[in-house]
Amino acid sequence: TRDKEKLAASHDAAADQVKNWLDEGKNVAFLTLGDPTIYSTYAYVHNRVRDAGYETEIVPGIPSFCAVSAKLNDSLTEAEEALHIIPASYEGAEEALHMEGTKVLMKSGKSIGKLKEYINSMDNPPTVKMVERCGMDGERVFYNLDEIDENASYFSVIIVRDKK
Repeated sequence: TRDKEKLAASHDAAADQVKNWLDEGKNVAFLTLGDPTIYSTYAYVHNRVRDAGYETEIVPGIPSFCAVSAKLNDSLTEAEEALHIIPASYEGAEEALHMEGTKVLMKSGKSIGKLKEYINSMDNPPTVKMVERCGMDGERVFYNLDEIDENASYFSVIIVRDKK
């Protein structure tokens, strides 16, 4: 959901459960896909628990876009190229495609069709690759825009690179 009140209530409930376990003397780990500091539900729970005075620690993971780049056997950036991480399902993703450098479109599932259409309409369309469900069952790799399945899952990361 994008309903801020529902999200806050959900994050509060999760944080309360973690605090209850900590009050019982238990150690608690919150597992997440990718890195917990990049578009992760974990951050909301972590902040609530930390702000309540509990000891917390963030253990880094492998960001999905780094795993995708490795799966594609390609680097994300070279020399002075900028790297832009964009939540594809929010407003502004199309405009962000015009920034110079590599664009990583995360959590792009429901937006794939719209993004494909927009990229195809660009004067000089960039190079586009995508991995769906990287490292999970059902992983699929797409090496160009035309191959990309518009019905791919939420766990789809698109890498957009300017043509050289």
